[in-house]
Amino acid sequence: AEEDTVDEETPLSLGKVNHLYTATKLAGELCCHSYQQLYGQEFTILRYGIPYGPGARARTVMAAFVDNICHGLPLTIFGDGKQHRCFIYVDDLAKGNVAALRSGAKNKIYNLGGRRPITVLEVAETVRKILGKGEIVFKESRPGDSLGKVISSLKAKRELDWEPTIEFEEGIRRYFEWYQENRLS
Repeated sequence: AEEDTVDEETPLSLGKVNHLYTATKLAGELCCHSYQQLYGQEFTILRYGIPYGPGARARTVMAAFVDNICHGLPLTIFGDGKQHRCFIYVDDLAKGNVAALRSGAKNKIYNLGGRRPITVLEVAETVRKILGKGEIVFKESRPGDSLGKVISSLKAKRELDWEPTIEFEEGIRRYFEWYQENRLS
């Protein structure tokens, strides 16, 4: 999307998709709409922010930072660290999925994102604060990195009575507790 803040009604610039992951997500949405029109198949599309918390994929930025610190490695930030994402704690995301099972959500799209955008630098600083150590190093930006968008989840709040409740720092603390029990070796 061209806009810096997006909601479910924001026009998508399909010709400007430059990442395979994004292309597959949009293709999936188009398939849902087509099945609904052709065969009456109902759908609810949930557009997630960046999930984090227990069970996180090891190479997501938050999980990688925790792992790096625990193994004595620096926290590497590509670019200036101002890239931002709307991180969403997994428990909040699960509650959003349950809320979207309501019959009023049929054939609609909902954003399920975090309370606010979080920069990569803030992720690094928060992880370092919670773990009490860690060096941050900066490297040149990578091709395809985007600054990010502010994702509005107001429609989910209004129609599904859903909003995230876990603050980012608390979510990192919970992830680290899980990590200590499950991944540290």
